[in-house]
Amino acid sequence: MMKLIQRTTVKKNERALLLRNGSFDRVLQSGTYWLFAGLDQLRVETFALEQPAFTHGLADYLMAQEPAVVAAEFVQVNLSEQQVGLRSENGVLVEILPPGTRRLYWKGLVEVSVQVVDLQAGAELPAALVARLTQTQLRQRSVTGLAGVLQVQVPEGQCALLTVDGKVERLLRLAPTPSGSTAAPWPWRWWICACKPWKYRARTS
Repeated sequence: MMKLIQRTTVKKNERALLLRNGSFDRVLQSGTYWLFAGLDQLRVETFALEQPAFTHGLADYLMAQEPAVVAAEFVQVNLSEQQVGLRSENGVLVEILPPGTRRLYWKGLVEVSVQVVDLQAGAELPAALVARLTQTQLRQRSVTGLAGVLQVQVPEGQCALLTVDGKVERLLRLAPTPSGSTAAPWPWRWWICACKPWKYRARTS
């Protein structure tokens, strides 16, 4: 027998989607609900906020048709084909998002932020970002997407050629410091290579 009224509880560390006849109805915050079904079929899908990524078939629908819901409940990522995202959880870098990424992350428990890197501005990452990437080697949690970052080391006495799409982009070499030496402030140069086939080859200077 079909129940006209259904009772459901969403825990404090959860969010839920209410689906009516298979279609999105609304997001349920934590609490206890008495839901009037009438002749409709109701389904409640719960999500643990400890895992903020919203990997659901309704993600594209929500981004396209429910902008108010997305703004209230999610952190939205919408990268162009010339952008890469550095995603952090509670201030800690956890993932490198490739170009063209479109995703939603639940708000409410884990603070998700995404720093966008413009690939058209150049391949080399700023020193501050390099420091964040090198620090990941000291933490137990690995960073997803590191395969999209090319580490280039230019040994002393050598230089390197950076090519993009088979064309020489620029010459890489140790820049002189104010004191006149060629000691590099960072032993590695980092390059985002998730979008284009960026390569380098070293040669004797």
